[in-house]
Amino acid sequence: MKKKDFDAIDTMPAFTDIETAAADPVKDRKPRREYSEQEQQVLRLQGSTQGRKGAHMQRMNISILPGNYEYVKTMAAAMAMPQTEFINKIISEHRQRNAEVYEQARQFQKLLK
Repeated sequence: MKKKDFDAIDTMPAFTDIETAAADPVKDRKPRREYSEQEQQVLRLQGSTQGRKGAHMQRMNISILPGNYEYVKTMAAAMAMPQTEFINKIISEHRQRNAEVYEQARQFQKLLK
């Protein structure tokens, strides 16, 4: 099989000058809305901060056992809520049941600092 002759192909880039290549492709985009601190808190409580400037929530990437994953998926669907909301609900309930132990652990952490 004969090798392709790339010299015969027009390899001229789509942009001919650096100003055109470096131009902002989304310059027509509207500026993002700024949220007040109160609005940010409401968004955090609702769990709808994705893509909202200044209203970030803590995120974590965790491994879940297959049985637990299936449980979360099934129960979240049965309760008609997103999986994140279901997991947050479970954690909130656990935190309320163990509030005293949690406070003791926090005090202990403060002593170690």
